[in-house]
Amino acid sequence: MADAEASSSSSLQGKLNRPKQMMRNSTLAGIRHRRTQSAAAAEEKALSGRPGTCTPQQAATLAEFRKRLEADKVLEERDSLGTDDATLLRFLRARQFKLDKALQMIRATKQWRSSVGYGKGMDDLYENQVDPFEYEEREAVSKYWPLFFHNTDKRGNPVNIQRLGKIDLKGLYKEVKPERHWEIFNACCEMLPRECMPACAEAAKRNIEGCYCIVDLSGFSIMQFWHFKSAVQKCFQVSQDNYPETVVAIKIVNAPSGFSSIWRGVKPWLAPETSRKIDILGGKNEFARVLREDIEPSLLPEFLGGSCTCEGKGGCMFSGVGPWQDVRKKHGVEWARKGRFRNGQVDEIGSPLDQAVKTEPVDETRPPRARQSTADHTADIARVATEREKEEKAKAAGDKEAESEHKPSLAETLDKRMRGLFGGKASSESLSEKRGSMDSSRRGSHDPPHASGRATPPLTDSSSNGGASSIATLPKPDPSQGPTIKTRDAEGNIIRTLATPSPPPAATPVAAAAAA
Repeated sequence: MADAEASSSSSLQGKLNRPKQMMRNSTLAGIRHRRTQSAAAAEEKALSGRPGTCTPQQAATLAEFRKRLEADKVLEERDSLGTDDATLLRFLRARQFKLDKALQMIRATKQWRSSVGYGKGMDDLYENQVDPFEYEEREAVSKYWPLFFHNTDKRGNPVNIQRLGKIDLKGLYKEVKPERHWEIFNACCEMLPRECMPACAEAAKRNIEGCYCIVDLSGFSIMQFWHFKSAVQKCFQVSQDNYPETVVAIKIVNAPSGFSSIWRGVKPWLAPETSRKIDILGGKNEFARVLREDIEPSLLPEFLGGSCTCEGKGGCMFSGVGPWQDVRKKHGVEWARKGRFRNGQVDEIGSPLDQAVKTEPVDETRPPRARQSTADHTADIARVATEREKEEKAKAAGDKEAESEHKPSLAETLDKRMRGLFGGKASSESLSEKRGSMDSSRRGSHDPPHASGRATPPLTDSSSNGGASSIATLPKPDPSQGPTIKTRDAEGNIIRTLATPSPPPAATPVAAAAAA
């Protein structure tokens, strides 16, 4: 009887709780649905603002952005920064499509690019000073600040590996000057949009927006972080300010205990868009699984859970393997370093872009703009450089001739000095008279002007006329007539001018008594 009552009570309680359970399940389902919708909306928002995914408003902002840049001449055609939609959209996304802020950002980037390379600019730095795959200090930099590109992920993005736990600034700066190291770092940053991303876009047959970054903190400590804190902050600043939106994901692996306190100090340095792309992973078992999901194990270095060792190529750190090496082999290193491989389009002769350029009328009154054809582009640059060199030489010759024509004569120089010293009009003769009077009054009649007995050279008068000098020989000055003024003309000839003879000194009482 008691069992029957208990069963009946339990059944009744179940019936009463059933609506609550259904409501709870419905609520959880709604939460999951909203979370799914929220994630989808976030993903859609993250993917918008890219080539092919722009909203009408974003497309209009892009068109206005390009128009303003061209009107202000901020970007030139074939600018190595990139003039394609993908590049301009990265700057717009970094500033939430706020036009004025994006314009300010790209102007600052252009100014920075002109200042690097010891003031010669980014193009000279990358093309002539530092090849990121082959430079003199590469072994020392890789030892004390390992940073390199290595293959691609499964979506075709270049993989960038930074082993911050191996950084030793003290050791690095013993072998490499700090300013040289930062120029190398700038070149490594430039390598991503100039070579790596376009080459990966060609290999993947799709647009590549950035790199897949792995930050390895093995061996990292809090004390070590405080030693190079400012250097890491500078790295973030250079990357975010001048290469915005060029990272698709950041995986931090081998994070040490206490990293949360370091992260609280680092996070304010990062843009909110960058922070959202960071994933801090646990031990090797966890991060190796995640990395292998994104990167083929055969392309992932062994120390990150893969099987690649780049045997016979100097190891993963020095091999530099990736689609960019294929481009270098196909077109040559110099061609690749000039940044002519953009967004999967190669400057081949006969391409549609090249045909369009060739059919345009050429204005011979101005230097021709760069062609899409590599051969035509190189020829145009050489011709313009030759013409510019001729113009500079002609201008220099004209300036030199004008300078010689307007060179003041010695007499004019003396007159100018006299006017400054005595005021009013003056001439070289008045200068001679004044100086002669001063010398004679100082020396007196008992101090002959030419006591050494040397012959006085003939008095010359030198004047300049169109660069030529005319010299007139005058009679030798008579020493009894008083002292002479000795000066030099522009060619170094000695000029002597007779000074006004000074009157004999008045007889003193002692001299009068001696004479009597």
